[in-house]
Amino acid sequence: MTFKEIKRYSSVISDLKIQCKNCGRKMLITRGKEKVICDHCGHLIYENEQAEFKDKLKKEIINLKRHENII
Repeated sequence: MTFKEIKRYSSVISDLKIQCKNCGRKMLITRGKEKVICDHCGHLIYENEQAEFKDKLKKEIINLKRHENII
């Protein structure tokens, strides 16, 4: 790889990284995944707001179903 190719590759990778809302660290989310765990603070980093909404909605539905089974 030439220096120009390495520079271009690193700029593409830096564009794909998403910043953690908790600590600010940037993480790379690989293809096919909607979320990763921040290796610095342990919070979830979502690919986009839609993925975050879907995940939180699923968790809330599970909690509601558990609550209905208790009552």
